Amino acid sequence: MSEASETRKIFLQIPKDLIQEPIIHTLGRRFDVVPNIRAGSITETHARIALEVTGSKEEVSKAVEYIESLGVAIEPVQDD
Repeated sequence: MSEASETRKIFLQIPKDLIQEPIIHTLGRRFDVVPNIRAGSITETHARIALEVTGSKEEVSKAVEYIESLGVAIEPVQDD
């Protein structure tokens, strides 16, 4: 990560058909980012994960776009 890094905090709403997929692992392998799970609730039918993604602005954007392309709903975490 040679550029200045940024950390984006997001919530993932993972649909039932993707719960068994290694989405977060794939982020760290496919993109030059570090995914960090901050919290989560996962059942057989629903998954909601609070995730931090750190890397260059470009790589973080690519990683988030990839997650969205899979059909995962993303919303930003509101910091207080």
